[in-house]
Order: sequence, then C-alpha cells, then structure tokens
Amino acid sequence: MKAKKDYHRKDFNNPFFPKKSKISAGRKAKILVGLVLGLILIAVYLFNRLPALQITNIEIAGNDYASTEEIKALVDDQMNHRRWLFFNQHNILFFSKSQLRQKLDSYYLLERIKIKKRYFSGLDIEITERPSGLVWSSDNKYYYLDLSGKVLREIQPDNVVIVEGQGTTNLVRNQAESVKYPLVTDLSNSEVFINQQAASEKLIRFVLGFSDLITRSGDFVVSHYEIFKSNTREIEMVTKAGWRVKLNIEETPESQAELLLAVLQQRVKDRNNLEYIDLRFGDKIFWK
Repeated sequence: MKAKKDYHRKDFNNPFFPKKSKISAGRKAKILVGLVLGLILIAVYLFNRLPALQITNIEIAGNDYASTEEIKALVDDQMNHRRWLFFNQHNILFFSKSQLRQKLDSYYLLERIKIKKRYFSGLDIEITERPSGLVWSSDNKYYYLDLSGKVLREIQPDNVVIVEGQGTTNLVRNQAESVKYPLVTDLSNSEVFINQQAASEKLIRFVLGFSDLITRSGDFVVSHYEIFKSNTREIEMVTKAGWRVKLNIEETPESQAELLLAVLQQRVKDRNNLEYIDLRFGDKIFWK
C-alpha cells in the first residue's frame, strides 16, 4: 500500500521570497530603551545650554583678605567641571553650592559661607572671614594660628606656592590668602596639633605689631620670620633681598621697628652687601 504524504507539516522555502524575520519582544524593548535614553541625552544637552539658565552674574560680599577675582576664578573652575557626568555647572540649576562651599573653605579661613542662586542667571556669595594671627610653618607643613597662638587648621599643600627670592631666601605662601598674613617658620620642626598651642600669644602679638609697622614705614619687603622653638625670646626677620634682622621679642614691637629703621637710615649706607642687623642687645647694635 502506498504511503500517504503529509504536505501540511512541510516547510517550503522559496529563495525568491525570503521569509520575514520576527523581532523578539526583548529586542523591541532594548530598542525602545535606547531611543528613550538617546532622547533624554539630547534633551539634557540642549537644556544644559539654554542661554536663559547660564550663570552670567556673580556677586561677592564680605571679603577682605580674599580677593573678588580669586573667588570668581574658583567659581569659574567649578563651572568647567560637570556634575553627575552629564550636567553642565554653567547652568544655574545644576551648579553645586555644596561643592563651592567646600572649595572656598579649603582655600580661605572663613567663619561663614552663604551661597544663594538668583534665578535665572545670578549667583550671590557672602562670606565672613575668620581672623588669623599668622601662618606657622613646621616640618614643611603650614598652619593658620589665631591671635593667641592656637592652631586653627592646616593649609593644604596644593594651596601653597614657593616663590624664589634673592640669595637663599624663599617666600612661601598660600596662593589664595596667606600672603596677607606674616609667615613664621619653626626651624626646630616641632610637631603641630590642630586646636593646640603652637606659639605664645606674646610672640604672635610681637610679629603682628612689628610687621604692621615695617609694612607702613619700611622701604623693603619682608619674606618671613624664623624661630627656634627652644629659644622663645628671639626671632629673625628675613627680607626678600636676603639680609636678616635678629629681634628680641622681650622688647616692644615699636622700639625694635624704630631702632631698625634708624639703623638703616643712619648707619647702613649700602644694603647690597648687608648680611644681618642684630638688635637683641638694646643700644648695642651689630651689623655685617
């Protein structure tokens, strides 16, 4: 008996009429998600660059030591860095106030920072500066000291710049702020702790008073001061020209400054070869 053939279950392929492939549901979902993400990225890009939302006006108030130009430069630097990878901080909606607050606090000695967005293109920054006595250097680290000699905080290494002076003199400063404060280097490299005493109030008051008088009346530039912590009665002032002045902090800043200016005016005729002036012994003055 002849076997019957079942033509209904056969799969006939015609090379001239290729079968249409079906797109799976999973692949459709992936394509849809990709399109949505692409549209979102395009929308974010366009929204980032909306002219009406770009920060164009920055107002700064309360600054004395910190210059307006320096603060604006820090704001500009932050605006050039994206937030969450995609968001442009030139756009006021995406500008991070907390990031700017941290940056300002790391550069300046501040009691209070208030940042307000003024929609849709303004930024208001109001700061209250914390008074400092001077900058203290020990073991190649730098600190802010208050008027009593207590350590307020360390100055971060990336905020310190060293400018070469004449001879062996180097001018070491915080590039943003500490140039406003006298610098005292502890040559004994004593260990320094935050919120603890690094120098006596007497020393701080002497350096501040002497520096103020010399800045107003002197015709030379002070680089920094040097002290051995084991000898708290004496301190040396180093000028940017390289010559030094040995000082006695048991005397008043006024008397030492007046004596120095008199010696420079009346006795030292040529400062080109001057090495030091010694004012530690009252009326007995030595220089070389």
